[in-house]
Amino acid sequence: MQLAQAGSYVGLDAIEEYARFFDVDSMPHWEVGLTLDTTISLKDSDDDAQEGECTFLVVSSISFATNDISANQFVHGGSALFKIYLRPVGLTGIRIRRANVYFSEEYMTFIFGESLNGHKTSEWTCTTIESTCPETFALNRFTSVSDCVDQMQRIENVGANANLSGNSRGCKNLHATFVGFNPAAHCAHTSIVPQVDSNGQVKCQEPGAYVDPLTLFVKDDIEFFENRVVELGLGKDGYKVCNCENPEDYSPFIDGSFWRLFSVLGQINPLPPIWPLGEMPACAACAGINF
Repeated sequence: MQLAQAGSYVGLDAIEEYARFFDVDSMPHWEVGLTLDTTISLKDSDDDAQEGECTFLVVSSISFATNDISANQFVHGGSALFKIYLRPVGLTGIRIRRANVYFSEEYMTFIFGESLNGHKTSEWTCTTIESTCPETFALNRFTSVSDCVDQMQRIENVGANANLSGNSRGCKNLHATFVGFNPAAHCAHTSIVPQVDSNGQVKCQEPGAYVDPLTLFVKDDIEFFENRVVELGLGKDGYKVCNCENPEDYSPFIDGSFWRLFSVLGQINPLPPIWPLGEMPACAACAGINF
């Protein structure tokens, strides 16, 4: 799996860790996450496909609400584009060789430069380092969580082109969310000074993982993504920040009783509950924090 702004991840374990970032049940910063839409398209041809492979484009859109770990309790709708190369195996199996992932530069900048940024996020990251990564805490000579926060606030939010591979708060906040699953690998990535991880690698120090998204996707792929997210009301950058007090963003018909019923259906039904009035609105997560 390759993400332009963050690098390549090989193997099921590595891919699963990064996929968890947008999983509401796994990550500490999400309060609500509702699947808005999943659009799948089979490409007629692809120059990077190997013989016998099929190439699918998948646009996945979710309505999120962050909690008090974020700089502000943002509600937003956001989308990602996946380009998946797979081949059939036997009668029922498939083998996925590669998956490319696209988030717009603007959306990545919003997530890591505006939403998951600021004093509250740094305080959570530093508390995680102190409690779970004592070697990292000592290596950086942090005298307290407050001292750690002060030093985190002195480094940049994200790199150029929303690059998350360098010595930025965005990179360290991203990896801090993975510490709970794999501290041996990710504690070192939260360090301001270079630290080698359990795989012998040093990350979140020197930018270098970024590649132009157009080396992973062709122009038609991006246009497919932009057309779909515009239809969903997210704009061509694939995200929309919501104003939960604005009736145009927050549907007035969603009252507390409706939200509780919708939430219960989601817990007892193995399939996603059906939104009652057409497509789920991009700001549906407003209901999750209002009730």
